[in-house]
Amino acid sequence: MKRNLLLFRKRRLLLVPLILLIALFVIFSGPWIDSAAQPADTASSSLAVTEQNVTYAYHRIAEEWKNASDLHSFLNQFSVNHFILNNLYSQEKLQKFTLFSLVSFGFLIACLLLAWHLHKALRHERRLKAKLHDMVRKYGHVLKYAPDGMVILSQDNRIVTLNQSACQILGTAEGKASNMHIEDLLSDPKAKAQVQDLLEQVHQAMRQGESQPVSTQITLHMSPPKHLELIAIETTYLDGNELLLNIRDITSWVEREEKLKSMSRALEQSDDSIIITNDRGIIEYVNHSFEKINDMQANELIGSDAAHLILATLQSPSELEKLQQQLVRGQTVNRIISLRKKDNSLRYLEKRISPIRNNRGKISHYITTGKDITERVLFETKLEKLAHFDLLTQLPNRLMLKRHIDMLRKQPSAVQMGLMTLNLDRFKQINESLGHDTGDQVLIAVSQRLQNTLREHDILARLGSDEFAILVVSEQRFPVLEQLAERILDQLHEPFVIDNKEVVVGASIGITYCEQEETSSEDLLRQADIALYKAKDKGQQHQYRVYNRQMGVNSVKRLEMEAQLRQTCGSDRYQFYYQGRFDSRSRKLCGVEALLRWYNDEGEMQSPTEFIPILETTGLIIDVGEAMIHQACKQLRQWQLQGHWLHFALNISARQLLNSDIVSTIQRAIQSNRCDPSYLELEITESVLMSDVKQALSKLRQLNALGVRIAIDDFGTGYSSLAYLSRFPIQILKVDREFVRDLPINRESVTITNAIVELAHNLNIRVVAEGVENQGQADFLASIGVEEFQGFLYCQPLPVAQFETEFLTAVIDLKRHSIS
Repeated sequence: MKRNLLLFRKRRLLLVPLILLIALFVIFSGPWIDSAAQPADTASSSLAVTEQNVTYAYHRIAEEWKNASDLHSFLNQFSVNHFILNNLYSQEKLQKFTLFSLVSFGFLIACLLLAWHLHKALRHERRLKAKLHDMVRKYGHVLKYAPDGMVILSQDNRIVTLNQSACQILGTAEGKASNMHIEDLLSDPKAKAQVQDLLEQVHQAMRQGESQPVSTQITLHMSPPKHLELIAIETTYLDGNELLLNIRDITSWVEREEKLKSMSRALEQSDDSIIITNDRGIIEYVNHSFEKINDMQANELIGSDAAHLILATLQSPSELEKLQQQLVRGQTVNRIISLRKKDNSLRYLEKRISPIRNNRGKISHYITTGKDITERVLFETKLEKLAHFDLLTQLPNRLMLKRHIDMLRKQPSAVQMGLMTLNLDRFKQINESLGHDTGDQVLIAVSQRLQNTLREHDILARLGSDEFAILVVSEQRFPVLEQLAERILDQLHEPFVIDNKEVVVGASIGITYCEQEETSSEDLLRQADIALYKAKDKGQQHQYRVYNRQMGVNSVKRLEMEAQLRQTCGSDRYQFYYQGRFDSRSRKLCGVEALLRWYNDEGEMQSPTEFIPILETTGLIIDVGEAMIHQACKQLRQWQLQGHWLHFALNISARQLLNSDIVSTIQRAIQSNRCDPSYLELEITESVLMSDVKQALSKLRQLNALGVRIAIDDFGTGYSSLAYLSRFPIQILKVDREFVRDLPINRESVTITNAIVELAHNLNIRVVAEGVENQGQADFLASIGVEEFQGFLYCQPLPVAQFETEFLTAVIDLKRHSIS
């Protein structure tokens, strides 16, 4: 149509000069005729001849004008000279000449305009041709290098042409594929059938006069598989119809879709509750676990604001506003919440709300995950209670008491504190005569009677086997602790009825007041213990003493014992008593623990609880410990030479581990005695580890490198964290007798012991149970996987001679008999 319009413009421009020529002829046709009728002058004959010629020429031109198709003949036969000569001699002719000139000038202008328009039209035509050529090249380039495959098919499904992408996708070359059927390029039968069906649908649509694209997806089973999307449509040209086949490689899309489906299934099947909201907090997705945990349905929640769910777990709307501000800033929020279900059960959930950002980095959604940690919280609560409270009496232990003292000292308001330590008299005789079970019941009864004697806000704690502490706090007038001590002594002097038996226990009490702000919890406990030792001085009982500075310096018993301990260092006054350890399956002797004992000047064996604290506080434990380490390695070597390959356990104190070169000491003892270090075990308590974690970890690793095994003694009674089990090189865990005492009757003891054994085994740590005193305890511990037993059921602490006689003689005799 553009071409026809351009031709019409050209013809319209040609009409302008043609109309001007006709007008010129009409103007001057009259004068030419009139001039022939005028009289002639002296030159009339020649002029007449001229006029006749002109007239004749005019008629001839007129005739030719009617027949001619152009102006050439007219202009050639028209004589300008004659025309000017015959028409410039009068005013009328002058006017006509002027008019002729104007018309001629107009004709000239019209010709120039015609030439300019023709030039413009030709330039526009060239521009259109160039643009059309560029467009053809551009789209040809696009189609040639398009990422999608383009294939043009004839009516019989033969390939007319295809681009490079189609060749790459189909694995062919353009020259090879030309004039082939498109199905022949596919080796997979199912893919061939799908393509044939697709092309048949296009042909059927063409026959029905419809021109709609038809698409399908095929899979080429190769390595790796390739997924293709085919879109076919009819294309119509002047010379016929063809099919355009668009081939798109959608392998990445299919794989991404499969990943999204897998993620969706993972979200739906996850045990964690999951909520997805938009950036305004409107819930868009809720998984099945959330419905189950919260007793809600997804259709009730989707489309609602998640704020009401969050507010139900917070304490106030202000906290909700603070949380929302954190989320708007793109922060991740972690909370542990409690949830009361419809059955009134309490569940604990660990919630995490995280922003989801789009490609522009803006927050588009939020995802909230909730993990049910009820079992973990209950287990940690039990461990927390185990670490901070005495299992038998349910009273705070030493660690908890120290925390209370330190917390009160940090309070801005001035508070007055007093501390009492109480030790039961004759409790050892009760254990030895009536048994440990009766002794435990006595301890429970004592704790209850003490609790009834104290005020509500006073704190009662159990520090050790038969030692208690009482922390008294007052913000006003401080009470006199001596009066309280007298009431306690009177209350404890009353007999206890245990299993229909009357048991009488006395007590000794040490009292100290916190008179200086810089006094620490350790200082208070030490001062109270000094006063307690003073109250028990020379065997005295049922009395109390108040600490003073002079008492701390001049404690007679402590000084006398300290002097004796120092004088007898390295002598036979320090001896080992041995208590056997037995395999839980065979119940045979497999190890031994060396227990330190000391005899005073009177030849009386002293309890470790009496002399070991003095050794610790004075630093004598380092020298004494070094001598006993050499004695232990010597005894271990003797037994190994006799064929007794027993694991030899030796207790190590905090000062020995942290304040001495224990690594060199043990190395020298092993080398000088030439014993096998793999059978030597060092037992340390939890508090020793945690007093200086970095130094303790370094030394234990060095000891472990020597081949020595590390054991944790009295597990669970000294510290609140269990992280050291995985950090330190520990091979053995000794379960304290407090856990074993009530097995297998006490359900809580069973649960806690099971948890400890499972925890140790998960960390590849052997378990030794202490305090096994009856067969029921042994059978239960064996059933849950405890490897070794230690307790009075199998062996009491014995001197070396008696231990060898009772447990090693039979083996020695057997070996001697076999040698002879």
